[in-house]
Amino acid sequence: TRLEVVQAIARSLQRADVRPNRILVWDRKLSDLTRAGYPPDGTADFKCVGNDDRVLGFLPPIIQVGEIGSFFSKLVTDTCSVIINVPVLKDHDLAGVSVCLKSFFGAIHNPNKYHFDNIHQAIADVNRQDDIRRKTVLHICDATFGCYNGGPTPPPRWIERLGTVYASRDPVALDAVAWQKIEELRKANALPSLVGSKREPKHLALAAAANLGPNDPARIE
Repeated sequence: TRLEVVQAIARSLQRADVRPNRILVWDRKLSDLTRAGYPPDGTADFKCVGNDDRVLGFLPPIIQVGEIGSFFSKLVTDTCSVIINVPVLKDHDLAGVSVCLKSFFGAIHNPNKYHFDNIHQAIADVNRQDDIRRKTVLHICDATFGCYNGGPTPPPRWIERLGTVYASRDPVALDAVAWQKIEELRKANALPSLVGSKREPKHLALAAAANLGPNDPARIE
């Protein structure tokens, strides 16, 4: 997620009287943030922390939710009262789409365990976890650039400048819209659909069945 997008969100929160020292920008590892250009200590507008932090990161107990049996980040379960999810728009070699729902694989210590046949159910299940479901009040997708093939780490040829931000309180609806955009980009570049590539993002239907939000375009404004 681009630093400029996060900076704008943090400054908006401050205008709503949230103090900078109460705004935590986190990812799976602090090194993930620094490699993306974030200062390790944060800025005047927010602090940076990784889930590899010894106090705020992945700690017992194991939490079971369907397919998921993991240490969840203490940032999610204990520290933060409100979560704003800020993923990027990209396809994924296994999940098909990796936007709002799959980004919460960064909140568990063992996502590698779920990158197999169980990936779609695991994505839906991690979002069923009570803290994630209850505390995440807004999803803002940074689509300044979009990846439509070769994700989650594509070569530059599959990245397109979109100059777009998507926002919703509903992660399933936003992912459904993002899926449509990825398909538009694939078609424009003579690529088969995700369904045709056997990469249908089935976790959207599973998340909708779990009442996490609608995946039917007719029910999305």
